[in-house]
Amino acid sequence: MFRANIVRVRAEKVRHGNSTGKTFDAFHEGLVSVYKQKSNPKDEDALYFARKIPVTKSNKGMQILEVATNLDVQDTLDIIDEIQYYAETSFLGRLYNRIVYGTPMSINS
Repeated sequence: MFRANIVRVRAEKVRHGNSTGKTFDAFHEGLVSVYKQKSNPKDEDALYFARKIPVTKSNKGMQILEVATNLDVQDTLDIIDEIQYYAETSFLGRLYNRIVYGTPMSINS
């Protein structure tokens, strides 16, 4: 299971690649960004919303849903599958799949 914490589908801004911050690792492809919380974020780097609940604690009253008006659900789900594959498959695993099955080495190739 991929266990993404936040999936964001933008209306206009296109991003590619990955990035890392103090509390999240992010994977971007087109209009879709997937954010995964780091395994051990430091308390001083904790992400807070208005209720001052650290990202490491559960906030059952808070749900984030941001939907672009030009949302293509199937395209978004396909991109999430691709991001999961590249985030969870080692370089050698991707190289093997490239040689045997012709699978691209990266999302952008």
